[in-house]
Amino acid sequence: MELENEEREKDIPFSQDFGKTAPAKGSRSRAPSKEERLAMKEIKMREKLEKNATREKLRQMKPGECIKSMKVIIDSNIVAYRYLYQSIENALQEFGADLTVEQQPIRNSITWSRSGSAFTDREDSENDAVIIWSSEKFSSVVCNDKLSYAIQTIKERLPNKRVTLLIYSGSDIGMESEDLVPSLDSVNAYGARRKKATTLNKKRLEMELGRLQFEHDCSYRLIEARGEVGKVIAQFTKAISEIPFRKERERQEQELAWLAAADSRGCVRVNKSSHGLAQLWTQQLLQFNNCNLDAANEITKRYPTPQALVKAYERCATEQEASTLLKEIPIVRKCIGDLAARRKLGPELSRKLHLLFTCKDPNVQLYNE
Repeated sequence: MELENEEREKDIPFSQDFGKTAPAKGSRSRAPSKEERLAMKEIKMREKLEKNATREKLRQMKPGECIKSMKVIIDSNIVAYRYLYQSIENALQEFGADLTVEQQPIRNSITWSRSGSAFTDREDSENDAVIIWSSEKFSSVVCNDKLSYAIQTIKERLPNKRVTLLIYSGSDIGMESEDLVPSLDSVNAYGARRKKATTLNKKRLEMELGRLQFEHDCSYRLIEARGEVGKVIAQFTKAISEIPFRKERERQEQELAWLAAADSRGCVRVNKSSHGLAQLWTQQLLQFNNCNLDAANEITKRYPTPQALVKAYERCATEQEASTLLKEIPIVRKCIGDLAARRKLGPELSRKLHLLFTCKDPNVQLYNE
């Protein structure tokens, strides 16, 4: 017997650690190979980089931060106009935007690009372009009947861009007549160029600016002072930088129900003691187009709560009686002396209120019945 017990003790595996049982046969998990460990490490590193990139992208989209990722690219010809260039440079430095000088396809033009996150060097070009024209050049283009040609040339050289003309009345920018192509009626029979009047009256100016918007889909800004040019460019930069943030906010608001949109304009505050419910009931009645404050007060005087109105509808014998329950309510418009106007609520508003509180079909429209 003792020998049998000793043999059994030898057969039973015993863990060296006290209190731990030996793993069952075949239950030990296989250690991952070196390639598997490297693959798992690479997946975790990629997920971490994606999270950091998403976090950085959301941070850059916030107002105040998004403008730091903007690069303002101005044409090298603008640098020649020292005071104008300094105005733009000083305005952009206040916002923290990057300023780059490059030769652009159109003289005196300004474009924008947005740098990616800190994890990528990619830059995305924005769809806006601003071109600075002197008022003399604009007048010359219009008087030579070359406005359509000039705008068409700009859009061909800057495809897929929303073009805005800054018409500057200062003397910092010259005529740049080399950009203009003379029309046939500006050349006489001897081949000599005939000068045309370059002064626009107010009526002609307004008409041409209207053509600029409606016929050529081109915006404009009239600038008088030199310092305003820098402010306008800074405003454009700020507005363009916030486009992704506004689009994301609109997308989130569209996904939410209108009750969760956090639009607190014109709301009525109701406290824990139910103070404000009467005002809320009046505000609900005022949502109808033909229900003014006097009519709402007369309804709430007879039916202090929506539930009281619903119970009154339930007590009616027929549907027609319920639909015309409120039409005879008198409405007195308070005025001084004998000028008080008296009228009745009317069947139309009575029908709409009855339909609103009793109809069970969610597709019924109140105003298209």
